[in-house]
Amino acid sequence: MNIDDGSIRMLKENEKPKPNEIEVNPPKPDCPRCKGRGSIPISEGNRAERRRAQKQGLPLWAKFMGCPECNEDAVVE
Repeated sequence: MNIDDGSIRMLKENEKPKPNEIEVNPPKPDCPRCKGRGSIPISEGNRAERRRAQKQGLPLWAKFMGCPECNEDAVVE
């Protein structure tokens, strides 16, 4: 997912994300939060969701974050 415009792109095998991209789960087409886009603006996330995203590698200057509903099973370390 591109953190500047929220667009989703599939990575090819052995391809790494660009500096302005983070890895997210594939979006759910029936997700009520992101409506199948897979990303939401940072301003729509609550504090806990933003902190969880930052622990998973989202930089502070990002404009979009992965949808918390589609990525709820992501592992936080």
